[in-house]
Amino acid sequence: MTPRKELFLAVRDKLTAITGIEYVDLHRKQFGPGNENYTHYHTACLIKILPIQWTTMVEHRQEGIATVEVKLYTRDGFADHILGTTGNSDGLAEIDLIDHIADGLQFLKGNSFTALQQLAEENVIEDEEAGVVDISIYKLTFSTMVYKVTAPKYSTKKITLE
Repeated sequence: MTPRKELFLAVRDKLTAITGIEYVDLHRKQFGPGNENYTHYHTACLIKILPIQWTTMVEHRQEGIATVEVKLYTRDGFADHILGTTGNSDGLAEIDLIDHIADGLQFLKGNSFTALQQLAEENVIEDEEAGVVDISIYKLTFSTMVYKVTAPKYSTKKITLE
């Protein structure tokens, strides 16, 4: 399994286990303008693994730094729908989900990547999802070192002397 795939699956499994998140997937701009998929969900998390910067090491190994973005999409008024509150300014449900995501992913590690470490957390205003209405987007950013073994440049051959 590639480091990118293992990293995605580990993050997906942690996010799927969080109560309150209805949909978890690889980020494919599912909630972008013109794509109305988000209307079916109150909460969703999309995982984006940014380009990995690789360094070649000895013995056919490579290591790289991977940045993982987890975007939490919540419907505007999520607290109203779930908790029966009356004010749209009550964002405590979203804050709890952000905390659960951060706690679940912090120090998560696998066979081909070291422990994830949170770098940033922000409320997304201007993004590729600009134009999406009635939804709030929170982005959590994590970093990790990833490792893989590549095919050898040369192969050994058996020779015989006559």
